[in-house]
Amino acid sequence: MKRGSWYALGTVAVLAVLTASSSLYVVNEWEQVVVTEFGRPVGEPVLAAGLHLKKPFIQKVHRFDKRLLRWDGRAHETFSKDRKTIEIDVTARWRISDPLKFLQSVRTIGEAHRRLDGIIESAVKNTLAKYDLYEIVRSTNRLPRAAADAAAGADAADAGAGARGAGLRPGRRGRGHRRPAAVGGPGAR
Repeated sequence: MKRGSWYALGTVAVLAVLTASSSLYVVNEWEQVVVTEFGRPVGEPVLAAGLHLKKPFIQKVHRFDKRLLRWDGRAHETFSKDRKTIEIDVTARWRISDPLKFLQSVRTIGEAHRRLDGIIESAVKNTLAKYDLYEIVRSTNRLPRAAADAAAGADAADAGAGARGAGLRPGRRGRGHRRPAAVGGPGAR
């Protein structure tokens, strides 16, 4: 063979490998995938693990976690029904229940966390405002469940995500603040 035919054969082989590698993708057991073509979703979300095909160079794979994800709110102060100040630190677990809806409305985990900031923190504040301080400290197991139920029924469902549980951790010591009464729940440390 002539030297020019080796170059042509090498070029064809490289293009074939690039096309093959661009048309295959692997979905792990903990992932769910939405395939888009020019930014528009194509078909149903891929939930099954394994090797899958897509159109090379045209379709893009968006991966989302199937596992429970952790959201940590910032420590802040709120008031009980009897107007006592409580320093709380909220944590929640959530998961992406509908990856297609999630991609269309939220797009990224970071944006989901920003939305959950408002949804969960307001649900917890509203729940704590219904009880006196002694009830909050005494009944810590039922309060996080009530707050999680309120958050799960909020806008998170419209974004393809759902709250699975919430918890209150004991407040952290701040500048000049004395440590508040311990408030714990299923997600407490």
